[in-house]
Amino acid sequence: MRVLTGSLLARRRLVGDISTHRIGTRELDMTAWVESTLVLPREDGLRPLSVLNGWQERTSVALPAAVAMTVRLPGVGALTVLMVGGAVGVVHV
Repeated sequence: MRVLTGSLLARRRLVGDISTHRIGTRELDMTAWVESTLVLPREDGLRPLSVLNGWQERTSVALPAAVAMTVRLPGVGALTVLMVGGAVGVVHV
């Protein structure tokens, strides 16, 4: 990830073992910002990282299927998740 350091945009490794997409797909935009939390896809759900706590991982969200797409719901602290197979859910972070 790139972060602003003074007046420079620098590359910084936040945490290991993360990806902004589901491995094996061409859909690359599967992360979502929900307030101060960056929500990343996992093979078995979602992985929220808190900006306010130094990018610490919050409790992972297990889902019944792999994530196909995420859409942030503004002002609610949640996102809609479309899963492989067509299931849809709302996840509050």
